[in-house]
Amino acid sequence: MALGFVVVAVVAFVLGFVGSMPVAGPVGVLVLTRSAEGRFRDALRLALGAATAEAVWAFLAFWGFATFAARHHLVLPISHAVTAIVLLVVGARFVRWKPKPPPPGAIRPGRSPFAIGFGVSILNPTLVVTWSAVTTALYARQIVTMSGWLAFPFGIAAGAGGAAWFALLVKLMRRYGKSIPERAIKWIVRGMGVVLVVVAVWSGVDLVHHLLR
Repeated sequence: MALGFVVVAVVAFVLGFVGSMPVAGPVGVLVLTRSAEGRFRDALRLALGAATAEAVWAFLAFWGFATFAARHHLVLPISHAVTAIVLLVVGARFVRWKPKPPPPGAIRPGRSPFAIGFGVSILNPTLVVTWSAVTTALYARQIVTMSGWLAFPFGIAAGAGGAAWFALLVKLMRRYGKSIPERAIKWIVRGMGVVLVVVAVWSGVDLVHHLLR
């Protein structure tokens, strides 16, 4: 039980951290924009709001899967298929990723930075898909026994991972500002995409083996 707690917390923290790294998302753009304007406290509050919303989605995805879906035998092969498809699509998108300018009207004056971050993330359907895919991948790999109570450390650690990345991003922006080469960020994101594609292929191979058995 203790091992399962540690495993899901570590996995959720790492994926929350890494998954927040692509700055193409709305939260990444907003954090970068606020930091570039020298509004570092607003950037941190915005990131904390986004991380809170991500923790909610991660909790709901894990709890729902562990409580309902994992009880059925067909879920294992389906989870392999879902993991392969979702990670392949997301990975391919990262491989071709290029920096984009901030979306017009993304920042509305007078609103709380925390509320902006929370609102943007809680209404982001990508997070639902992402954490559902992570949960199915955990089940597909049989890393831990799926239990509803593990949703608490999973959700908290996922939010903490995202908050940690954005805190690091704001610190880097404060110290180095625009001296960080855009090209470096681009290739980091594309490298992550390659990793996701590899994991997708791995899940696809597992699905074929399962069906053959």
